Amino acid sequence: MRKGYVYMLASKKGGTLYVGVTSDLAQRVWEHENGIGSQFTAKYCCKRLVWFEEHDLL
Repeated sequence: MRKGYVYMLASKKGGTLYVGVTSDLAQRVWEHENGIGSQFTAKYCCKRLVWFEEHDLL
């Protein structure tokens, strides 16, 4: 069964938050850390994975 993930990144403690959805969490976090995840996360330096939740995809 395939998995999906809801995740939250932060720029720093008390900083900007970003919420995303993906089917490959490790790859997506790597993209954010290297500035290719999204323009928002690159602009606000949201690179720290602070929370995620796994879901079964139907």
